Amino acid sequence: MKKTMILLFAVSCLFFLSGTKVFAEKKQGVYLNYTGEIRGGVESCTSDAFISGALVHIPGLSIMAKTDINGAFRLLNVPKGTHKVIVEVSGVQTAVINNIEVFPRTVTDLDFIRVCDECFKNSDCPSDSYCLKNEGECGAMGICMKNPAPFPCPTPPYEPVCGCDGKTYDSACFATAAGVSIDHQGRCGPLPPCLNSDDCDSRSLYCLKTLGECGVTGTCTVKPFMCFVNGYEPVCGCDGITYDNACTAAMGGGVSIAWEGPCEPLPPCTDNVNCESISSFLYCEKGIGDCSAEGICEKMPLFCAVNPNVYEPVCGCDGKTYDNACLASTAGTSVAYYGECQ
Repeated sequence: MKKTMILLFAVSCLFFLSGTKVFAEKKQGVYLNYTGEIRGGVESCTSDAFISGALVHIPGLSIMAKTDINGAFRLLNVPKGTHKVIVEVSGVQTAVINNIEVFPRTVTDLDFIRVCDECFKNSDCPSDSYCLKNEGECGAMGICMKNPAPFPCPTPPYEPVCGCDGKTYDSACFATAAGVSIDHQGRCGPLPPCLNSDDCDSRSLYCLKTLGECGVTGTCTVKPFMCFVNGYEPVCGCDGITYDNACTAAMGGGVSIAWEGPCEPLPPCTDNVNCESISSFLYCEKGIGDCSAEGICEKMPLFCAVNPNVYEPVCGCDGKTYDNACLASTAGTSVAYYGECQ
């Protein structure tokens, strides 16, 4: 009895496996009954050289292939019907083959598709064109593209790329404008040492030095794009000019700092105009009641800690009443007297 059961189980397994195989073959056969294959190659029409790495695809379908070192490609599982094949080199459409008939279980041979705008270097192209290549493929074949019309590249941001010419460009836009393909993202080499900002290879860089060491070697560093420091924290730049703060020295002048504080003592003043020529954060502060006297350029407060329960009005030299002396200073005016203006 036991042997009989084992025999029946073995026969059942064989039947199941046989049926599965037949089903798979039928399924594959049905699939193949509706698809075919396109084969071909891509070569240069000027040198007859094979073009490897070209993208060959059928628009509208997720069917694509890249050419091998012999320029050959195979497009598999192509549905029955009439199709169009597109060839791209370095991301540029270089050839289109229309009305390709595909039959089930059949290979359609296109022979070699000839591409005529290929190049290895800029000198292979007409004088008004350059050799465009995929990023990181400086030694591969590219496509001659018309030089871009002059256009301004935004600065900043500073997003350096290394060109196929071994030079660093501030961004991909600058490389394209120069007619240079990109080897890789980032600089070609480390940021160089410098004695002044002229030693740095970009307008987006400046020579940053340690505070107070204007004569030593510095490091080329990216200039700030924007300063979030709102206020007058004066520094004396290595160029002998006073800046509102360290950030504006770096952003506006590309200058390192000689010392903190103004290069020269703030001058006397008679009105705010004398101080605004130094910094927009300064005003002419005078003694209480001395509105027509000589004053000193002082920093305007950025804000005042006002107690809403305390009212200490002052009359400003501009004839306006302020809740307190601090608020008068933020408005850039000195105090004529305590109390509301009469």
